[in-house]
Amino acid sequence: MCFVLTGIRKRNLFQLPGKMFEGNSEEEDFNTIPRQFAEQISPQAFETQKRVYTKSAVSDLQKSKEYKEWHQRCSSCGSSWFNGQWSSQCRECGGFSMIRSCAICNGHCGSTWYRDVDMSHRMKEGYWNGKCNLPESEQTHFILQNFVDNKEDTLIEAFGDLGKR
Repeated sequence: MCFVLTGIRKRNLFQLPGKMFEGNSEEEDFNTIPRQFAEQISPQAFETQKRVYTKSAVSDLQKSKEYKEWHQRCSSCGSSWFNGQWSSQCRECGGFSMIRSCAICNGHCGSTWYRDVDMSHRMKEGYWNGKCNLPESEQTHFILQNFVDNKEDTLIEAFGDLGKR
């Protein structure tokens, strides 16, 4: 049997708004408390209420400015993404704070992508959630253009690396 109290309990003394109750045993304490202050619930109901309260408290914490300011920070260079800061040399920052233009077409489609903070922290690299609004054929063109670097210096360096093996 569980009781939910709206007051503060210290040993065998219950302090409720404007009243105090004393007793020799737990049973006696609960019997002296007016019904408007205590409600008998099952252990299962208590566990459910405890989980719901905990989820609610965590959710409220994660929505707070202080938590976001602490969490939305680069763990590599210390830039505050929450405050719009980022480092161009930092791989985890990825060149942006919390939002960026489309990562596939560099903003040609007009969509906005949002940082996945947990993945950015975990992988030490900028991770983004978003969807390119261009047709797949145009997306493929941009992907190939971004990932295939056919500059002369890059090719010479690659051939040099092959010769060292």
